[in-house]
Amino acid sequence: GWACPWAFHMNVHGTKGVAHFRITGQQWRDPSKAPEPIRLHVDRDPLGEDAVYDMPEGDMFRDALEDFADCVREDRTPEVDGRVAHENLAVVYAADASSRLGQTVAVGEYL
Repeated sequence: GWACPWAFHMNVHGTKGVAHFRITGQQWRDPSKAPEPIRLHVDRDPLGEDAVYDMPEGDMFRDALEDFADCVREDRTPEVDGRVAHENLAVVYAADASSRLGQTVAVGEYL
C-alpha cells in the first residue's frame, strides 16, 4: 500500500475460486532495474493450474499522483473521490467484522 510502496499483494477469495496478484516494486527500490511484470493468477480448480493474465504496464503511484495534479489544474473530481474511497473502506471494515464474528456482515452497515 501507500505506507510501504515496495511490495503489495492482494488475494480475493470467492465461492468459485481465488484471484491473487503481487507487485514487488523493485523499480522503486532500484530505478536501474526494469519493473517486473504484474500477473493476475486466477485459481478456479485447487488441483489444476492457475490461469495467468498479464496486467497492463504502468506505475500506479505515478498515475494516481498525475490524476490528482490534473484534478487540481482542471478543477475536476478525481477518478477515485472521497465517496469511492469511503465505499472501499466499508468493504474492508465489513470483511474484518465478518472474519471476527464468523458470519455474514452487510457492507451497508459501514456506509
